[in-house]
Amino acid sequence: IVGVTTTDGLSAFISGGFTHANKFCSPLGSTERYSFASNEWEMLPNLVNERGEVVLVEVENQLYAMGGERQIEGVCNGAGDGLDVSELTVGTDEVETLDPSGTAWEVTSGFPRHKFRFAAAADRQGIIYAFGGQTNHDNNCQCFKTTADISVFGKGLGSSAYGFSTALSFITVGALVFAMGI
Repeated sequence: IVGVTTTDGLSAFISGGFTHANKFCSPLGSTERYSFASNEWEMLPNLVNERGEVVLVEVENQLYAMGGERQIEGVCNGAGDGLDVSELTVGTDEVETLDPSGTAWEVTSGFPRHKFRFAAAADRQGIIYAFGGQTNHDNNCQCFKTTADISVFGKGLGSSAYGFSTALSFITVGALVFAMGI
């Protein structure tokens, strides 16, 4: 489970994940908000698409749930017996939004690729940067490859109201990474 704080610092959110209660077979869709002032948790609407390793980002009072992974359907009801690791889990390309005072998540768009276990942050203009992560299983290496790409998500990018761009150039200076060419 990955959490995020609001830009005003008043709340934190968590969503998705896996649990031992169902033998890690089905990801959670629950979303909760924590109030630092009252020291209390509040249940919010469930994600449209349940998944683990979902990344949350808050932009202009809008909460985004991006990417993640889920088990292959039927794996945990016996249909997965004898399958190798490549057939057990899959990354997602889903993006959902929730107004923190809203009543439901809405599927906004998709990533340019399926990925999970990545980091994301928004800049002051509301553009979200999704850094690295893992992609679906690669049979050549028998692994879930990592990626160094940075996907950029925001209003006006791409062909829809929200879109992604991966046309960036990167330079590193010490421990800093600079992305150019949005």
